Amino acid sequence: MSPAQVVLGRLLGGTVALLVISLVTRTRLPTGRGVWAHLSVVSLLLCVVPFLPFAWAEQHIDSGLASIFNATSPLMTIVVALLALPEERPTRARLAGLATGFVGVLVVLGPWRGLGGGSAAGQLACLWATACYGTAFVYLRRFVAPRGLPAISAATVQVGVSAVLMLVLTPFLPAHPVHLTWRVTASVLALGILGTGIAYVWNANVVAVWGATNASTVTYLTRSSGSLSASCS
Repeated sequence: MSPAQVVLGRLLGGTVALLVISLVTRTRLPTGRGVWAHLSVVSLLLCVVPFLPFAWAEQHIDSGLASIFNATSPLMTIVVALLALPEERPTRARLAGLATGFVGVLVVLGPWRGLGGGSAAGQLACLWATACYGTAFVYLRRFVAPRGLPAISAATVQVGVSAVLMLVLTPFLPAHPVHLTWRVTASVLALGILGTGIAYVWNANVVAVWGATNASTVTYLTRSSGSLSASCS
């Protein structure tokens, strides 16, 4: 699958999963143009714009190197939060925690053992994606979290709008014939249902309760656990 096809597949899978969850829990979607406008911005910053460069970049750089770049998300978030979230100004303890977490990711991934290198364009694409993540976390905290929306409804609109945008964009982006083996299908479904649908419900809750910077540190956990799993196998 091409990068655009992967992104479209995960967003469609996430949308279906969230709609099912909304129906089962009888959660209504939010109303009001203002809410939908803010969630549409989050859709671009947290889904469409970062998903595409990351999917493209992983054709050109090693996954370990991509993991390190993805772990810069909390650092990007704190830079944006400095400008937009006065209540989340970094303390010494918070800065020390962020730095320690990033060093921990480096220790687990062990870049000194070699990561396979990669193109400069692929590395810049990853940094562009994490900058979008950082901006999205802050935007979500400032403009969406104060509205007290149920996490399920916020995530459903966010991922659903992203899926619609990708349906419009995909025909204009590079693509190639898709060979949907059971492995490919299962991988896209897992990425969509678990990594985009359910995960974004939790993400909305964490941003509302813990704040943008703390929520973004999830990338430390996912990068490290993924690397450890690969080492064990």
